[in-house]
Amino acid sequence: MEVSKGGRPVGAKDQHSFINLIVEAVRKADPSAKIVVAESEFFIEVGTTSMHLGNVYRYWLAATIFKRRSVIDRYVAGFLETSRQTPIAREEAFATVVPVVRTRALVESILRSKYTDQQLPDPAWRPLGSHFAAMLVLDQPNTMKFVTADEIVAWNTTFEDLYSHGRQGLVATLSPSGFKEVRSGVFRSTYDNDYDTSAVFAPGVLRQLRINGDPIVAPGGRNTLLVCGSQDERAIGEIVREAIAAQSSDPSPMSARLLLLDGFTWVDYQPEVSHPAFHTAARACYEHQGHAYAEQRGFMDEVFIRCETRDVYVAPYRVFDTGDDVFSLTLWVPDLTDTLIPHADRIEVSRHLDDKSFVVTAETLLEICGHHLTDTGDYPPRWNATTSPSAQEYDRLEARRIDAR
Repeated sequence: MEVSKGGRPVGAKDQHSFINLIVEAVRKADPSAKIVVAESEFFIEVGTTSMHLGNVYRYWLAATIFKRRSVIDRYVAGFLETSRQTPIAREEAFATVVPVVRTRALVESILRSKYTDQQLPDPAWRPLGSHFAAMLVLDQPNTMKFVTADEIVAWNTTFEDLYSHGRQGLVATLSPSGFKEVRSGVFRSTYDNDYDTSAVFAPGVLRQLRINGDPIVAPGGRNTLLVCGSQDERAIGEIVREAIAAQSSDPSPMSARLLLLDGFTWVDYQPEVSHPAFHTAARACYEHQGHAYAEQRGFMDEVFIRCETRDVYVAPYRVFDTGDDVFSLTLWVPDLTDTLIPHADRIEVSRHLDDKSFVVTAETLLEICGHHLTDTGDYPPRWNATTSPSAQEYDRLEARRIDAR
């Protein structure tokens, strides 16, 4: 491949050019392949199989010049392997299954694809805390394939049975030596094989690390699992900062949110306000949620623009950091009678579009106007407001107003 003086292969300066590199590689590997490109959504389709290119693009950018061709070749080989695949036998599934950690936002993007041109099959998954998901993949020579809900049924098994089998095989490959102590009490996975975060399914291994307290983890990326102890205040702040850094260094970034191992169950963890790591951890949580809401809002806006029978306003989710406090803010204008409102800390309320607004806490809004709101069941969560407060309810809200910032 011809290389420019800047070190980037010629013709691959942006996503458009990168798609061309992928298409050329597919045609070279399979001249008969029928390829459909959705450039605006950054995915390609071969036959009935479609694949978003975001991850491979990040891997390609992170690779050295001499490894970039192998990144593309490996991706294309795995993609074609998946596109040609006949139904996988039950025995093969049990032999190759591995549990993995992914964000809930990824699960939702797959579930939402049924409303787009991609129409991906529903994945098999279970919640892992509020913001992560336990999923199952089949570890194949050139790729990892998500197990679908339909495949679970076809194999006459359950998620739990398949997970348990995959976990047994996974645990046999893990040990405390797979983690490096990068700072006192802070451990980082060193497997670098796209399965690093799967170590959360081997809590016995994490408990063997030299940490103070119960394990707390930050799944910073597929190749980055950070671990410390719940009684180590300094280390908790360190893993958050390391996970934030992984958002730019890991080719498949995930989140700087924290999980705590409570017995045998992973639960959400957020340091108390008095904790030295509170502000750093809170900011990371809000930014993660902000990205999820922005992606969701973009999708919802696109869907409702095409909908001729429902006029919906999808309210924004904004994050503010005053230095002393971090909080989220959204908007409710009941004149817009069908509104999807994100679960934010504070809500800016205006009686009419041209009225002055005031801000109330989410607790106040639910106390006074909760009967106007219905939870949509989406992730990230939203309320649907289809009725308006009465004049008395407006007055009660305004009487409980707080400083806007």
